[in-house]
Amino acid sequence: MIEDLYKDILYCNSKTKFSSQHYYCDEENIVLTKIKEININNLSPELKILLLPLMEQPMRNLSDTPYVWHLSYPSARSFYTIRGFAGLGNNQVISKMPGKSQFTIYNVNFEVKKNEIYIVRTKEVKEEIYVQIHNSLQALEAGHIIGSYYMLAKLLDLKSDKVSFGRSIDVIKLGSFKAGDLNLFQLDQLKKEYRYRSRGIYYGMLSNWIKIDKFKAFKKTELSQISKHFGIENKYCSYKTFENDGYCFWDKEKHKSLSYQNLQNKFSFWDPRYGSAITIFGITKVDGNINKVVELIGACAQVICLNNAKNNFINRPVKQIIPNKWEHIFSDSDIIPFYGVISTKID
Repeated sequence: MIEDLYKDILYCNSKTKFSSQHYYCDEENIVLTKIKEININNLSPELKILLLPLMEQPMRNLSDTPYVWHLSYPSARSFYTIRGFAGLGNNQVISKMPGKSQFTIYNVNFEVKKNEIYIVRTKEVKEEIYVQIHNSLQALEAGHIIGSYYMLAKLLDLKSDKVSFGRSIDVIKLGSFKAGDLNLFQLDQLKKEYRYRSRGIYYGMLSNWIKIDKFKAFKKTELSQISKHFGIENKYCSYKTFENDGYCFWDKEKHKSLSYQNLQNKFSFWDPRYGSAITIFGITKVDGNINKVVELIGACAQVICLNNAKNNFINRPVKQIIPNKWEHIFSDSDIIPFYGVISTKID
């Protein structure tokens, strides 16, 4: 809701604590009833592919981070309160919990169709630290999942319908396909992107003393395609990419720059001198479904994360884009800086 966005922005700008954002899970009684667990070998080849974005990566080292479980998409502190499920029909869905060796089939209290992906807000983030921005974080997380499935739909060449949005459930309608018709090389490449997607270590600095690595910048055509997938105009989402030229970070038009000192002051965990890029997303002031626009931003950020997913290269989404400290990068005063992705090679 628009009031949630206002609370988010006011809190980020002033650190003033307002009343909490609304808890939407309390309004919708989503019920997931476990039926059974099933081995991956018992799944059809097509279902295995549909579940790829929900598979966990290798467990992280506790010396690097206290948050050891990670999927193809990020979640604040690895809470993963937003979960994806593949529809089996007959009010049954299937998914995989991080750390579990098998997949779980559930009965649900909403209509389910085969080859549809259900993105469900299973619970709220009730941590005190996120009380002012928890809906923003959950909408962004849902958007990141949609971004993962957008990349899969592109690979499968599926003419998927628009995403449908609800308070607690988003639905991605995917067409049918046969696993045997896929380009196995491209599928393997996407699997690697899901596997290598990383936000980097939690303890210590993100640093690189080798060289400025190559970066695949987000494109306007991608924003247009993803906006169409969302069924909204892309005028509600803007972005600026700043790439490192060895002296500072410049936007594509060479109109605006960000110094290393400026970036270090904003992100104390990052040494930007050999970083590759930072992408800043802005949200236009809208009166409609603001949640949908925030999810769109999350999906766009996920495309950056996957397009640049490789060994020893991290793409860290950052919510700490304080609007009143970034307003200068957009020429339109109606654009509110909202979210970012730091992309850098690490030692």
